[in-house]
Amino acid sequence: MDGREVRLSGPQGAMDLGIAYIPAERKTQGLFVSHSNRFNMSFARLKSISSRFGTISSRVERRDNMEQVERLSIKLRNLAQAVGELSGGNQQKVVLAKWLLRKPRVLLLNEPTRGIDIGTKKQIYELLADLAKDGVAIVMISSDTLELIGLCDRVAVMYENAINTELSSGELSEESLVHASVFQKEATTK
Repeated sequence: MDGREVRLSGPQGAMDLGIAYIPAERKTQGLFVSHSNRFNMSFARLKSISSRFGTISSRVERRDNMEQVERLSIKLRNLAQAVGELSGGNQQKVVLAKWLLRKPRVLLLNEPTRGIDIGTKKQIYELLADLAKDGVAIVMISSDTLELIGLCDRVAVMYENAINTELSSGELSEESLVHASVFQKEATTK
């Protein structure tokens, strides 16, 4: 971070440094599906919306959550609705909202558009581009080659926990990614 190597003491240490993680499995790792949208959006930032006595400022919580609902065009009945009742794309937006409310410096995304409709994908792509323009570092894991080509400035192809090939935006194409992930793998195993 900021040119220095950091050692993370765990999830809280990463969060304290401004690192946010959007997991591939939103229903089991990113959300409490039986809880409300309000709870899910607020869970990662309880300390910042609570008084020193631990009382949550409902006014601040509601205001911030509704700003994210509007910013991300989340379709929901209200904040009290269970997040599990939303479509997959809207659930993914709630996960994003939760972390965006923490104002991350680094956003790690694992398969950010898996299982969502094309319209929501486009919205997420636009959001990621805006965040990058605002200085948020974005690291994305994706098996969608078109997603990588369309969004990334640089792609690192991994094999057996090591970077096998790194491609810059000028080198990115479906052919170069397939070659790097299939044929380079063969070259490293000979």
